[in-house]
Amino acid sequence: MDLPEGIVLINGNNGHGKSNLLEAIHILVAGKSQRAINDSEIVLRSDNIVKDHAQISVNVVRKDQNISKVEMDLISKNISSYSNEFVDRENEKLIKFNKVFKVNGNIIKVSDFIGRINAVIFTAKDLDLVYGGPNLRRKYLDLFISQMDKKYIKCLQNFNRIVSQRNHLLKAIRSKKSSEDQLEQWDDFLVDSAQYLIRSRSKVIQSLTEKAKPLHSELSKNDSVLDIKYQPSIKIDTDSSVEENSDFIKNLFASIRSKELHEGVTLFGPHRDDFLMTLDEGGIASYSSRGQSRTFLLALKLAEAELLTKMSGEEPILLLDDIMSELDKFRQSYIMDRLTHYQQCIVTSAESEILNQNVLPIMNSFNVENGSITKKF
Repeated sequence: MDLPEGIVLINGNNGHGKSNLLEAIHILVAGKSQRAINDSEIVLRSDNIVKDHAQISVNVVRKDQNISKVEMDLISKNISSYSNEFVDRENEKLIKFNKVFKVNGNIIKVSDFIGRINAVIFTAKDLDLVYGGPNLRRKYLDLFISQMDKKYIKCLQNFNRIVSQRNHLLKAIRSKKSSEDQLEQWDDFLVDSAQYLIRSRSKVIQSLTEKAKPLHSELSKNDSVLDIKYQPSIKIDTDSSVEENSDFIKNLFASIRSKELHEGVTLFGPHRDDFLMTLDEGGIASYSSRGQSRTFLLALKLAEAELLTKMSGEEPILLLDDIMSELDKFRQSYIMDRLTHYQQCIVTSAESEILNQNVLPIMNSFNVENGSITKKF
């Protein structure tokens, strides 16, 4: 199917596949589903048996009219055997999938895949950023920065590997199977990656906050002050040199060595970071209504789109998954006006009649029924 430029409306009843379309597009942004726990959950089933192969493929038309083909394949790791990723409900067997990422037919690493398509997705589950755990906020921040910064995602992958191996070593030392002297080299490895992640997150959160503040003022129509406060596990001075901060981090790990050996885990680092969203200095998770939280998140996502445009040089695709029904007429109109500033926006709705009637004529409308999408003429 061809999705034209401008605002695309995907209309249909709940449960017919509107969200599946946006999820498929976003998988090509993130390299994985933001909803499913296991890859097998997004592969088509027949009579409760999962298929052996699935593919998501799009042709991306750039502003200069160059076309690139972006694909992700999910292939059963061993069609004749089963692993521990998916339960076949009938036979109680488990399936695991390999991912294959391709651009113009060439297989590439996931770190080179992320950022080939940039998008910002708005969903009802965005509230999880407010009320969910720190791991959800870290995942949000990591994907956002990775779309703009190739070094960041490679540094993040490296850091996660180091933490995993360092944790394994801490447990081995605790059980007298390894020497404590081996930790020093892992501390050195960890320091470089940790510093880059901390500095990048700090800078991006500051930029995101600066863009979100005026957007929030316009959306809320009051004087409440939005703020996003980075809460790093390791509080380095970003104005200090890399060398000074390296020494600080190494000294920190030396000071908590006995505690880490007792726990068997790395107690400080970007894997334990968080950020706090506030209105007038009060955390919105504790002091704001759900309506105020939604307004905050709308400002955050619009700021994300602006920053992606500035940093990448290309406008992201905006994906709005049935969020209009949650908004009053003013905020609906505000969001729709913002959408007209972007090259392509895809909006799903089960109630298109609630949308601003002045905007409907400029939309390209599609209907979804039982997983099939047809253009509405």
